[in-house]
Amino acid sequence: RATWDAADGETRDATRFEQIVASLPEAERRWQRLALAWMFASDALRRGRPWRADFVRTVRDLGPWHTTARGWFVIVTQQFTFAIVLAFVWVLLPVFFRL
Repeated sequence: RATWDAADGETRDATRFEQIVASLPEAERRWQRLALAWMFASDALRRGRPWRADFVRTVRDLGPWHTTARGWFVIVTQQFTFAIVLAFVWVLLPVFFRL
């Protein structure tokens, strides 16, 4: 929400953003800063400007990020969906079609 409040149409004001974020709890500040970094990176990409160095400099000190077991399950499932489906097909096709 703070990132949208700091946006003025197509421009985003980092100074105004910092003023808005100062009133939030620390955990929420981290997420808002990460969201703003992604917004700046997206703008830079859209305009064809370099973005990686600024993004890394912004998010480097925001960690550590902790993920729940459920979160890891979702991440791993998304990353390995093709391999999992391929393994099921490879195992189940011979069973059903006697190949």
